[in-house]
Amino acid sequence: MAEHIEEFKKLNIRVNDILEKQRIDVFIDTLKDNIQHEVHLWEPDSLEKAFRLARKIESEIMETRNPTTHDYN
Repeated sequence: MAEHIEEFKKLNIRVNDILEKQRIDVFIDTLKDNIQHEVHLWEPDSLEKAFRLARKIESEIMETRNPTTHDYN
């Protein structure tokens, strides 16, 4: 996610005449479907909030996919 956000920021700098809301929508549209849906539900009102949400949601998804190992000895 960090790389994706950095790339988006680089491209975002080049564009001057797009409203913040449109920038947020474009960023959300570039996310993976499962993350995209969750970020969209929170309706972030700034790019920074959208970035934070995307990182948080990705982290939560990764935690659920990596089962913890238990030592039952």
